[in-house]
Amino acid sequence: CKNAIVHRSIVDKQCWIGPGCHVGYGDDYTLNKDEPDYLNCGITVVGKGAKLPPGLKVGRNCRIGCWVERSDFDDDFLPSGSTVERKTQKKYRV
Repeated sequence: CKNAIVHRSIVDKQCWIGPGCHVGYGDDYTLNKDEPDYLNCGITVVGKGAKLPPGLKVGRNCRIGCWVERSDFDDDFLPSGSTVERKTQKKYRV
């Protein structure tokens, strides 16, 4: 996306990263609170179909779940070691 920065991150398919986003922001390497054994070296993981709102700054060792949307983020900054999951269930078409 335009003016977005993705550094030391794993981004799954069908993701949308808004303009001005910075994934892998800063030098804080706090371990992930939910997955400290796996997210401990600065890699941030973005799940399938996640939509990151414009201007969002995501620290290091973060985990962003599948199908997360703008409404799932409480702020425009996600500190290092944080996890965001989808607040409401995704509706599937049959």
